[in-house]
Amino acid sequence: MIVTTLGTSSPYPRWQDPCSSFLIEAGGSRLWLDTGAGTLGALLRHCSLEALDAIWVSHTHADHFSDLAVTFYALRYADISRPALTVFGPPGWAERLRTFLSHAAVPSPLEDVFDVQELTDRRAVSAGCFELVPVYVHHDAPCFGVRVSAEAAVVAYTGDTGPCAGLTDLAAGADLLISEAGYGLASSEDDPVHLTATQAGVVAREGQVGGLLLSHLAGADVTECVRAAAQNYFGPVSGARPGLVVNV
Repeated sequence: MIVTTLGTSSPYPRWQDPCSSFLIEAGGSRLWLDTGAGTLGALLRHCSLEALDAIWVSHTHADHFSDLAVTFYALRYADISRPALTVFGPPGWAERLRTFLSHAAVPSPLEDVFDVQELTDRRAVSAGCFELVPVYVHHDAPCFGVRVSAEAAVVAYTGDTGPCAGLTDLAAGADLLISEAGYGLASSEDDPVHLTATQAGVVAREGQVGGLLLSHLAGADVTECVRAAAQNYFGPVSGARPGLVVNV
């Protein structure tokens, strides 16, 4: 599999760095992970909407979800022609988007361009050559991480999450773990809904993953976060940056 970082920012896009988002490619199939602000333009540098097999939305916070609205406009009103594009997301994602898009009594016709799919914890789905296993994680909105399997490789993506039991199964034996570390180097939250870089390293170590890619650092120093994760995980650790390509 080929994993391309489209953006890493949180909770809003920075100059030349959209919100956290990734493109995964394998066997001619393409999956877009999370569609936060600025990520559609970044995606189109690497892949057309016509070539996508599916979109995965981990949760409906704007920095992971908002560009799905402009993707609807592209597919519905612009010069793009393709069958309905499969979108996997948490229960209720389509109604949340429809409410935002509708400007009149008639709801926006999402189903004209999206094949609406709602996720269930641990119930596998497929897109192209990918098998996708959603894992419910702990955030302040319903959120699903995902294990993406293709060509005898596994990429695990946490979405946004605090420490939780689901991370054990999500990371287990993955060739690459893409982990948010939205609290950077430290957190004082009583009920954490993001990981620190140190905690991401622990998840990687306990999951015996092949490599760790940190993202969604919310302005924290990338070098320091990589160093903190590496104190607990002794495999390769790197910080995501726009345009980074990892072969898995």
